[in-house]
Amino acid sequence: MQAVERSSAPVVELLLSKGANVDAIDTNYRTAHDLAVFLELDEMAALLLAHKANLEKARQ
Repeated sequence: MQAVERSSAPVVELLLSKGANVDAIDTNYRTAHDLAVFLELDEMAALLLAHKANLEKARQ
């Protein structure tokens, strides 16, 4: 989540390539994609979608 908050696409790419869960939920019940959208980080949101982020995950 910190890499998303800092808009660090290379770090997000690295973490995902090493097996990080793109749909992990934080203590506020948000996914990384939810956070990117909330922070208006459109490119980060698109990157997470390219890695198959589940748009419904946090709502389950």
